[in-house]
Amino acid sequence: MTYAEAKRQIDAVTQALLDRGFGPDKPVMILSSNSIEFALLTMAAMQARAPVAPVSPAYALMSQDHAKLRYVVDLIQPGLVFVQDGEVYGRALAALDLTGVLLVHVDRAPPQMQSLPWSELVATKPTVGVAQSIALIEPETVGKLLFTSGSTGMPKR
Repeated sequence: MTYAEAKRQIDAVTQALLDRGFGPDKPVMILSSNSIEFALLTMAAMQARAPVAPVSPAYALMSQDHAKLRYVVDLIQPGLVFVQDGEVYGRALAALDLTGVLLVHVDRAPPQMQSLPWSELVATKPTVGVAQSIALIEPETVGKLLFTSGSTGMPKR
């Protein structure tokens, strides 16, 4: 992917987030292993001033009770949850209360759940709102929420 294509996609996803009311009080949660889309969404969320919270895939894929994952979701109250492959994360997603949360997938939609394909976000046409959002970023603007591993209890940010 070229820098120009990355910028085009980041701006498109930023606009898609802004169109859906994302900003400082509406975080984005990434529940996925590293990918190009993970990186692009991280940058787009930051441009939209929506704190982005990458969450360890282990909370979804290795857990039987998903307690840590539910704890993180309850703590940050994301407006969007992103997964690379909805089928891989389907069991964990089903364990969450995602009422009012936009679910986004790249490869396959999670079974029996409403999910927006990534392709729809990157198809959004950017407006001047993207530049306006970037101009509102200040040194105090929260860009990312990082959590501890939670190996000795619940994750902490």
